[in-house]
Amino acid sequence: MLLVPLVRLAAGVALLALLAVSPAPPAARTASPRPSAALPLTVAVGHQPMAVAVDSVTNRIYVANTADHTVSILSAGHAAIRATVPGGKAPIGIAVNSATNRVYVTNADDVVTVLNGATGATIGWVEVGPRPVGIAVDPVQNRVYVANADDTVSVVDGATTTVLATVAVGHDPTLVAVDPTRQRVYVTNYQDDTLAVLDSVRDRLLTAVPVGHGPAGVAVDAGLSRLYVANARAASVSVLDASTLTVVATVRVGGSPVGLAVDPLRHQVALVDAGSGNLLILDGRTGALLATVPVGRLSLGVAVLPEVGAVYVASRLTDSLTVVPERSLGHGRCRSLPGYALLAAAFPGRISTCP
Repeated sequence: MLLVPLVRLAAGVALLALLAVSPAPPAARTASPRPSAALPLTVAVGHQPMAVAVDSVTNRIYVANTADHTVSILSAGHAAIRATVPGGKAPIGIAVNSATNRVYVTNADDVVTVLNGATGATIGWVEVGPRPVGIAVDPVQNRVYVANADDTVSVVDGATTTVLATVAVGHDPTLVAVDPTRQRVYVTNYQDDTLAVLDSVRDRLLTAVPVGHGPAGVAVDAGLSRLYVANARAASVSVLDASTLTVVATVRVGGSPVGLAVDPLRHQVALVDAGSGNLLILDGRTGALLATVPVGRLSLGVAVLPEVGAVYVASRLTDSLTVVPERSLGHGRCRSLPGYALLAAAFPGRISTCP
């Protein structure tokens, strides 16, 4: 089965191809099928949305639209785009620093575009490595980490918008996650089948941990001391102890899992299967499958607004942002979600309101 669930931009088009899903090795656990009756909501965005990032302070959502070189700006309380702004050449990755209200976008012409999170205005650019894709922010140190096609990660100072260091991490670094509490940065090396671990204080590689075949998405739940890695060509998720950096479980999920995000309040994992076009919600403690929601084939980017209680997926083939209210999955508690009323106001009559 041929899949291209993750692309590394080259001249404005695809940049990494997951060409075939190879048979997955035996796994420690298997997520049991549990379809959900949740009806996902959709909002039209730009052409070929690839990535999505959220600001948990302002409850804003930012979508990188690769084909029309824009970023769509939305808010949890509105069911339409608030603004569409230039995002640089073929934007593919996006990250937000909630502390500084800046948005960072990786572009096909080897730069990162910096936007004002409030207005969408372009603040500047910074040259990084060739064909950057994954990007993540450390809000504590105000640093930005960018995965480049030359097997490096660029470390950018968020205050000065200059490159502080370039760190070799492994073959084909793809996506990035940051754990400010442990002062670590995690980078998936797609061709090496490893997770690179960086010291964010000294900007150096600590180790590379073997995971599954074709690692792509990565996220951390600091409260559980767990790391989650989506193995696109092994149809699995590797679960690691963040303290010891050892794999403690492997969860079979099927298909081609790529995008991955964590809800730290409910300790759940939102996983996008680009092959089946489903969003999978996993219990972060047990690996059990809590819900399955259709979001469209070749969907990639995913993010969670915990206080709002919603998962956001960049649905590439339909040029839309799919919004999945956590309560509609049947396992949420409305009273525990202070921002849930925003969703109810944005989609009147479409989702249940808080009691």
